[in-house]
Amino acid sequence: MHLHGNYETNIAEAYNLINSGKVESAITLFEKLTTNYPSTAKGFHLKAFAYVKSNNFEKAHESIVKANKLMPNSLDISLDYSNILNSLGRKEEAFNILKVFDKDSTKDNRVFYNLGCICMDKSKHTDAVSYFKKTLALDPENKNAAFNIGISLFNDNKYKLSIDVFTAYQKEFGLTFEAERFISLAHFSLNNLEKAEKSLEILCSMKPEDGDLWYDRGIILNALQRNFDAIHCYQKSLEIFPDKNDAFWNMALLYQKEGKLAELI
Repeated sequence: MHLHGNYETNIAEAYNLINSGKVESAITLFEKLTTNYPSTAKGFHLKAFAYVKSNNFEKAHESIVKANKLMPNSLDISLDYSNILNSLGRKEEAFNILKVFDKDSTKDNRVFYNLGCICMDKSKHTDAVSYFKKTLALDPENKNAAFNIGISLFNDNKYKLSIDVFTAYQKEFGLTFEAERFISLAHFSLNNLEKAEKSLEILCSMKPEDGDLWYDRGIILNALQRNFDAIHCYQKSLEIFPDKNDAFWNMALLYQKEGKLAELI
């Protein structure tokens, strides 16, 4: 593949090749561009993007490093640099690349959101919550940041706060299975069995084909001594997973407790 026209024309052609799924052709063109124009950050930046598209993160890293050296103050390059490092498992370096932009004057919510995600991956839950709050201060409609605050609090064993966040999240953005699942697990962790069961009732109505939900609900109903309701849930679980032995034995014990074991046999 040969260069033709000016630099911007070739950049546009290479970018169009990526968008049309011809990633290898785009990479070939970017290689020629960066060889002929070694002082332009844009070419190396987009070449890194092309390598990411081809899942070659080592080569993407080589290109983004060069782009960053040419334009060290570019936020867009730094964001992609951090993402590539994160994909390579180099989370501390990924964090440090963006940390320099962690200042009050920064108005791009992507900085704080990405820092929050890295902190989540590193199990730094308090820092993650702080960064996601900064994200929401700049972008109040950022559903992912709001959701991740709930996850971070849950993972930090702050179950009551997690419930509050996910409840507020659903008031703002609507009922979602994922948020309600965290609510049920948080109530269970706090031994709020009645509330955990109510949450699982909602979840079972949302995904009636999920046998694990019916089983979990059966466990809680069993603990609440609502034996026949628990039996019903175990039966629903077994309809979906006939070989789920735990559900069968738990149900059998309840039949025995109720003096109805003969009906099961």
